[in-house]
Amino acid sequence: MNNSQEKLNFLNSFISKKDTDYIYKLKIVYFKLISDIQKMESIKMRILNRGMNRRKYFLKFLWLLLVAQTGIFYHMIYNVDHLGWDLVEPITFLLSSVIYVAGIVSYVKFHRNFSNGQKIGEVISLNLLLKGNVKFNCNEKILLQLKKEAESIKKILDTKI
Repeated sequence: MNNSQEKLNFLNSFISKKDTDYIYKLKIVYFKLISDIQKMESIKMRILNRGMNRRKYFLKFLWLLLVAQTGIFYHMIYNVDHLGWDLVEPITFLLSSVIYVAGIVSYVKFHRNFSNGQKIGEVISLNLLLKGNVKFNCNEKILLQLKKEAESIKKILDTKI
């Protein structure tokens, strides 16, 4: 058994005793809530940072794709003797059409409309948070409920002390 588990077991046994004062029990519950809130907040921040990093990598990938496409077509048009605009133009048209259709398909698949002010980084972070609910046991509603409970216990402790 690790040290933090032993502390929690001690606190639980301390709370269950009938002779323990009500204020001490509230303080213990308050400190347990605060530690849970801090753990969940750190998990939430890790997930949000991961979403922002994914957004950066996605935008860098798109930028690299654009630069590579431009460089390859420039080389094919001006530096290769047997190729010219007459032969490369259908390739550029085909590739542009494929990218356009892929954009439409991805829009339909993800149902995202970023014209309403919602940023792609926020969407990625939100999706990761929803997945993190299951993986890391970090639910936003539970976190808000814990914060409300901690505030109410803090108010009781402030009035009693």
